[in-house]
Amino acid sequence: MDIFTYRGFPLCESEKLDNFNLPNYAPTSEEVKKVIEVEGSFTLHKFEVFKMDWDSYIKKANIGLGRQGRATVIATDIRAMGEPILSSQFGEEAMDDLFQRFKAVVLDHMEAEKCEHINLVISLTKKGTYTIQKNRRKMVEIEKVLHMNGGDGNTSYAINSLLQRTVASMVKPILEEGIEQLYITLLPECLKMADLGCSTGFNTLSVVSDVLEIIGTKSKMLNLPPPSLQAFLNDLPGNDFNTIFRSLPSFYTKLENEKGSSFGHCFITTVAGSFYVRLFPSNSLHFVHSSYVLMWLSMTSPPAVVDAYLKQFEKDFTMFLKCRAEELVPGGRMVLTILGSIKSDDPLSIWEVVGLKLNDMVLEGLIESEKLDNFNLPWFAPTSEEVKKVIEVEGSFTLHKCEVFKMDWDSYIKKANIGLERQGRAAKIATDLRAVGEPILSSQFGEEAMDDLFQRFKAVVLDHMEAEKCEHINLVISLTKKG
Repeated sequence: MDIFTYRGFPLCESEKLDNFNLPNYAPTSEEVKKVIEVEGSFTLHKFEVFKMDWDSYIKKANIGLGRQGRATVIATDIRAMGEPILSSQFGEEAMDDLFQRFKAVVLDHMEAEKCEHINLVISLTKKGTYTIQKNRRKMVEIEKVLHMNGGDGNTSYAINSLLQRTVASMVKPILEEGIEQLYITLLPECLKMADLGCSTGFNTLSVVSDVLEIIGTKSKMLNLPPPSLQAFLNDLPGNDFNTIFRSLPSFYTKLENEKGSSFGHCFITTVAGSFYVRLFPSNSLHFVHSSYVLMWLSMTSPPAVVDAYLKQFEKDFTMFLKCRAEELVPGGRMVLTILGSIKSDDPLSIWEVVGLKLNDMVLEGLIESEKLDNFNLPWFAPTSEEVKKVIEVEGSFTLHKCEVFKMDWDSYIKKANIGLERQGRAAKIATDLRAVGEPILSSQFGEEAMDDLFQRFKAVVLDHMEAEKCEHINLVISLTKKG
C-alpha cells in the first residue's frame, strides 16, 4: 500500500513491506451510493458526510492534553486496531518502535497534508415485502407476454427472423474464436452450453449446430476424440417450445447424415425461466450464448425517463452477469449480441416508428389514449460504454471484445438477395418486427389493432429510416469468467 512508504530501517525487511497489502479501502460517498443502488434491496434515506481532524475527537473529549499527548493517544488508538495484522507481518518486536515513529510525525503530517477523517453516515431501510411483491408481479406480467409469435404462420417468428439470422452470421467469427479458445483451454469431454433467449425456429438450433461444428473441427486438428455437446435452450415460459421439440428429430437426422460419427454426440434440452435469475447449478456450464435479448428489461420504467431505463438496464445486466458467473466454470466463456445504440437517450430505434403510429391511431380515436399513456415497452438500447461499465463494475468477467456492427434497417434483406424492391423490403421489416412485438403490443392494444398498426408502420418505416439516418447498432461482446 502507498501509505507504507518508509524504507531502510533495520527492524523491517524490505521484502516484508513489499509483500504487505492492508485490506482497507476508503470509498467515496458516490461509490457507496452506487453499490446501494445497483444491489437494490434498500431505500436510502440519508447520506451525510462528517469531516474531522485526526485529533479533534481528543480535543472534544476535553481531557486537557497538549500536542504531544494528543499524538500519543492517536498512536495508542490506532495501535489497538492495527497491531494484530501488522505484527503478524512485521513481528511483535517491531511494534514499539513503529508506533513511537508514528507518534513523532502524525500531527505534523496531518497539518502539512491537510488530512481529515471523512465519515460517511448512511441511513437505509430494507424495501418492504409490498414493493418486492409488486415488482415481482410486474416481472411476471411482462414474462407472460414477452415472447415471439409462435407457430409457423405468416407472422410467426420461425419464418420471420431473417434479421437475427443475418446478425448471427456476422457474429460467427467472434463465436468461433471464443469457442476455440474455450475448447483449447479446458478440453472438456462434454461441452455444456446454454443459449439464453433462444426463441424458436431456424435460428434456435443453428447456434447449436455452429458450436458442434467448431469443437468437432478443432478436436480433429488436435487429434483428439470429438467432445459431446450438451445444449440448454432457454427462454421465458411463454416461448413456443413445442415447435423446438417437433424440430429436434429432423435436426438430429440432419446432423447424423452430414457429420456422421466424426463429430461428438449432441444432447438438447430446454429450460424455461428468466435469465435475470439463476437457471443452472454452480460451475455447470462452459459456454453461454445470447443474441438480441439483453435489451429486453425485466420490468418497465415510467415513460420518457431515460435515467430510469438506464438504471433498470444496469440492474438487470448486473444480475445477468452475477448469475452467469455462478453458473459458468472458471475460464468459461460468453458471447453476447445486444441491439444497442450510439446515444441511449436518443437511440433512433425502430420501435419509435411503432410509437408514432400508435399515437396516430390514438389521435384518430382507434386506440384509447389511456392505453398508450400507460404503455411502457421494457426495452433499452445501451451504448457500448454503458455495457462496458456494467461489466467492469460487476467484476466477474474479463472483456475480450466489444465490437459494434452498424446496418441499415433493410440491409439484411438486401444482403439475403431475395429480389425485393423498396415496398417489399418495407413489408418484410414490418412482418419481422410484428413477429417480435405482436404478443406484448396486442396484450395492451388488442389483436384487432395489429393489422392496421403494422400497415401504417410499413408505409413509413423506410422514409423514417432515411430521414433520421437510422441504423441497427449491434454490440457483440466476448467475455471470460475470471478465476
